Amino acid sequence: MTLDNSLFPPNLPRLAYISDVPIEGTYHGSMLLYRLLELYPKSKLLIVETGLRSSSSDKCIPQIKRYFIPPPFTRLQYTRYNRYYLRFLGSLSSIRARVIEKVIYEFKPESILSVVEGAGWIVGWNLAQKHRIPYHLIIHDIMTTKNFQRVFSKVCRKANSCLCISPYMAEIFQKEYRCKTDILLPSRSYLHHEYTTPSPTTLKNSFPLTIAFAGSIWHFYAEMIKLIANSLIKLGGEIHIYSDLTHKSYLEFGFNQHPNIFIKGYLPHPQIIDTLRNSAHALYSPLTFSPNDDNSRFCFPSKLADYTAVGLPIILHGPPYSSQIKWASQYSDAFIIIDDLNVENIRQSIVRLQNPEIRRSLAQKIIAIGKETFSWEKAWKTLCFHLTTP
Repeated sequence: MTLDNSLFPPNLPRLAYISDVPIEGTYHGSMLLYRLLELYPKSKLLIVETGLRSSSSDKCIPQIKRYFIPPPFTRLQYTRYNRYYLRFLGSLSSIRARVIEKVIYEFKPESILSVVEGAGWIVGWNLAQKHRIPYHLIIHDIMTTKNFQRVFSKVCRKANSCLCISPYMAEIFQKEYRCKTDILLPSRSYLHHEYTTPSPTTLKNSFPLTIAFAGSIWHFYAEMIKLIANSLIKLGGEIHIYSDLTHKSYLEFGFNQHPNIFIKGYLPHPQIIDTLRNSAHALYSPLTFSPNDDNSRFCFPSKLADYTAVGLPIILHGPPYSSQIKWASQYSDAFIIIDDLNVENIRQSIVRLQNPEIRRSLAQKIIAIGKETFSWEKAWKTLCFHLTTP
């Protein structure tokens, strides 16, 4: 793929990434960062991962200097003191900063980029303050901000940029913390192959109605997947799960009691796109209905960047106040939206997908929405603007 040189400003700073989230082509924040930084000038990028695990050598950005400096006293998180461990790490930020300073000394960073997760972002902030260089913050998980509310309030007001994963998160932070925010939605890879037509399966009923889910699975996702499976089994349909789910989790989630749930394993990009396109009739994206889950309310499912590229209808399932349902409401004729846990409503939504014409119509609209919303170029321009603005 040929990229316009104008996309790469000559004044991009020497950027040190210091944070707990490993940068690799896998899931969630890791994938967001990988796609955002994979074309950053290699001589101008240094990666320091400060969390419990580092990026895998076969999934990280190649030819970039990386350091893994894990937090101390990790055994504490497996004791009765685990609830205090994260705040304990926050109290050690200045000490950890001195250790990391030795690593970044020769690189001489001109800006620091962090992601709000764990406590590594506070280390990045301390170093930016000490060296009086710009500090940029990506926020994709709202729970961490609550663990360090006072520190976060100070940092987000003084940071050079606060890039939020959804417009609803940006809005709430502007109100609560009076900070300037911008929106950085998940993006596709710059190597993404653009499908301009719906999947051939949208017009075929040659195999059982199949709904696919791709990504990590938590308990509340499992419960919602089983609801979908129950509605599908009455129609002779199946649900396929593409995830690195262990056999132990498979049993704990009770998937073994549902004969129409099939675990297909993890597939990397772009293989997952082509597999979904050729083996499913629709895709499923759930968000929890727990009233105490602010991530459902303010965060944004990164899987939608790839889901909208497949060329299939998408079922968005979550409470009316959740980020994906609010976002999709502006495209209500393009998605299958389920905003409750009513079994009959779920069944009726799935029954609609038996109609090939409906599937194809929905898929065509989604292709256009995804191309406009989740392009790599759009996310890259947002990052470059903030990194190069004094």
